[in-house]
Amino acid sequence: MIPLVDVDPLGVKDLKISYSLNGKDYSLLKEVTLNKASGSNNEKVSNIIEIDNVNAQFIKFEFLSNYGGKTYGLSEVRFINGTKFGKAF
Repeated sequence: MIPLVDVDPLGVKDLKISYSLNGKDYSLLKEVTLNKASGSNNEKVSNIIEIDNVNAQFIKFEFLSNYGGKTYGLSEVRFINGTKFGKAF
């Protein structure tokens, strides 16, 4: 087993979300600041971003800043179509 020592924080802090129908011409959808995740394997949802209905074939994330370190990362992204969904997953 390799110990994790001096690992850079990976979490994205500020994020720009854009969308496109053709993968070339993008429109800004939203800029958000994400909560810092704990990094635990048992962590529940730390961010839910609600967006207006848009027709999109492509979504682009532009990482603007992070919570320190030299790298950026998202552990999971889910897209849900519809106006109602149950409990946070």
